[in-house]
Amino acid sequence: MSASSQSARRSDEIRRRRMAGSRATAKTAAHSPSGLLRKITGRPDARRRAVAVGGPAMPPVVVRRDPASSAFGGAGSRKRNSRRLYNVSLGSPGAEMRLPSLPRLGFSWRAVSFILLAGIAAVLYYLWTAPEFQVSAAKISGLQRVTKADVNRALALREAPVFTLDTEEIEQELLKDFSEFSTVEAAIELPNTLLITVTERTPVMIWQQNDRSILVDDQGKTFQARDATLLGALPVIKAAGDPPPLPGEVSLTEETASPTANLAEEISKDVVQEFIPTALFEPETVAAILKLAAQAPQGAQLIYEPAHGFGWQDQRGWKVYFGDLSDLDVKLNEYRAILEYIKASGGTPALISVEFVHAPYFRLEE
Repeated sequence: MSASSQSARRSDEIRRRRMAGSRATAKTAAHSPSGLLRKITGRPDARRRAVAVGGPAMPPVVVRRDPASSAFGGAGSRKRNSRRLYNVSLGSPGAEMRLPSLPRLGFSWRAVSFILLAGIAAVLYYLWTAPEFQVSAAKISGLQRVTKADVNRALALREAPVFTLDTEEIEQELLKDFSEFSTVEAAIELPNTLLITVTERTPVMIWQQNDRSILVDDQGKTFQARDATLLGALPVIKAAGDPPPLPGEVSLTEETASPTANLAEEISKDVVQEFIPTALFEPETVAAILKLAAQAPQGAQLIYEPAHGFGWQDQRGWKVYFGDLSDLDVKLNEYRAILEYIKASGGTPALISVEFVHAPYFRLEE
């Protein structure tokens, strides 16, 4: 066999081997991830291109992803608690110093709410217990006969926090406990001041009934006598019964009694705080009583009887009745004329009544 035929046969053998190797390589690549990728995308394998051009085959690239980011696309994935890196330049090119890394801190709304709640509770506890906001005694103005100690005793503050005080309730309690007060105004000034301004009633006479004395102001309102020294400085009216009802009130003889019908019961009470202020007279009646007291003889005792009205007991032994004190000037003139007539006749009166201007009468001692 010639040399040329042997060379051709050897070339054919090498070609068959190469073709068999190429088919085996293509079959293996078709089942590999890169082969599947090539089938899907329609792009030739990078390794095959490299082989075709005669270069070395590129190694496969493997991408690893977080399962959470792969499932949710990274939009709502949970962030890792990565650390922040800080590099500080040292002033020369390429020279840097790395500081210790700091962890990223994350707070939930639940934690923030708990912190806020704890802070509010701490502030409230401080305001409730701090001595700077506690009131031990009130500053009171307008007192005349009632003492500050009496008012503070009734308030019973006892280091109360200023934020718990109710000014309207304080005003109502003081008006209830002290019948001497006609008005009460309470105000709070921070940090710990309670201001109280009161207006006391001014007594102008004393009403005595059932062995009990009460004070009456110029408006006809009654209030309790706390100072016994006042009893000797004001005109006193000894009453044998309740005064007539005020205009607009029902008569004492009807089934429904007026507020003054229980006056004897109120006067007989022993506890000052239980006394209920009562409108006893109209202001005009109070002015007439004071005028009658000024015209009475020295030493005469003012009296009141439901059957005869107001009058006085003369220290010389006789009684004088003026009724409801209407037309008081006319009645006083009639009384003086009758008394002069009795004295001129040499008699001594036992009773003189000018209750009715057109029908006065008198009775002599036997």
